[in-house]
Amino acid sequence: MYRRSKHKASINSLSKHFVLTMRDRSSIMSGMNKLDTKKRAQILGMLVEGNSLRATSRLADVSINTVTKLLVDAGCAAAAYHDKYVRNLPCKRIQCDEIWAFNYCKAKTVKEAKAAPEGAGDIWTCAALHALQTAFQRSLRITPMP
Repeated sequence: MYRRSKHKASINSLSKHFVLTMRDRSSIMSGMNKLDTKKRAQILGMLVEGNSLRATSRLADVSINTVTKLLVDAGCAAAAYHDKYVRNLPCKRIQCDEIWAFNYCKAKTVKEAKAAPEGAGDIWTCAALHALQTAFQRSLRITPMP
């Protein structure tokens, strides 16, 4: 399940341009500070290299909320690009895998949890990759397992 419904406006603008300069939204953010493209690239590079949100926030000297919002925008842009351009691929061999994680607490302890939010419990991330030529990710789906 993609968490894109909250940011539908940014998906529409990002799906047209696939860039993170947010020109379409600049009119509504006239009074806000904006990061330049170099700083955005630096933050995304740190996250890709494996830094945590807090470490990236400290190293780039920006708010953790800024890092989080940039990460959500980058995810929406990547999902829109993937949805538009990764179609009808001539793959002959696909390798699939799954990754287990949990949100808030494990599924067996959700009932005893004091303040478990909606969607708490096990999460399975299913990924499909072209097995021979590249490691380019073909498909990604996050879903609760039955």
